[in-house]
Amino acid sequence: MKTADTTTHVLTFRPLVRYVDKSQAVIDAHFMFHPESTPESGKKSRAKYRHQIHLKPATTNLDVVLRMTGPFGKIHDYRATIDPRHEESMIRFDLPQPKRWWPSTLGNQALYKLTAVLIEDDNVVDTWESSLGLTSVRADTYNWVQDGILIVNGKEFPIHEIYPFTKSIKDEILPFTSDMLVHIKKHFAPDNLYDAADKAGVLLLQSVPFSKSKKNHNPLSKNNFQHIIQQVDRLASHPCIVGWHIPDHSKRADQLAALIHKLDPGRRIFRYLPEAC
Repeated sequence: MKTADTTTHVLTFRPLVRYVDKSQAVIDAHFMFHPESTPESGKKSRAKYRHQIHLKPATTNLDVVLRMTGPFGKIHDYRATIDPRHEESMIRFDLPQPKRWWPSTLGNQALYKLTAVLIEDDNVVDTWESSLGLTSVRADTYNWVQDGILIVNGKEFPIHEIYPFTKSIKDEILPFTSDMLVHIKKHFAPDNLYDAADKAGVLLLQSVPFSKSKKNHNPLSKNNFQHIIQQVDRLASHPCIVGWHIPDHSKRADQLAALIHKLDPGRRIFRYLPEAC
């Protein structure tokens, strides 16, 4: 509860898988602090990926405990310190011998539970929980455009069908064949769709809708920026998402691509779909 001797912040937590192979995973835990009065702290700050916290004005260090709980209950703990005076802090940690997440035809859908606890003067001020899958998706541009080939955890995964999943589709049961990529078009879907895809091993390509301007050289609006940031915060931990689709080639779209690459540097930004699909 807020008191006279505390200041209010809106805190965003975004875990990103930066690298993974059979022997090691590297994970970046990003913490972003915003004063309550900033535009970022509007109604959407109440979403599960944005928390309102109260800190003492003199606080310069928060202790952070990160716990990764594996699919079979194995626990890895990491401890670090962050400074809430900085708008963004990042903690990088390694996970040895990770259980990787695979598409359903290539392997198991291992999911970890990541818990982050923030401590101020030995008192817990916030706790986060997030599901996290450890996977690596790459694509050579030529092989992707010509043959629809993705490289998932080092193995080729050819795509022979792209299923467009639009906002008008009310049924949230995912269609599925072994060589299908579900394309989330022109909207961001509800959480339960991404959760279902994580558990079922279904690959999704997430399009990035944004407001177009008659003058495409105009910069993206502040609302565009904030909406995209909030959606990346919400979705970045889902292993089912192979990348972000931005088909437009205007300067505004290029700005958007640069923003998403900064927010989620481990995922590919797709500008083209395969010719074979």
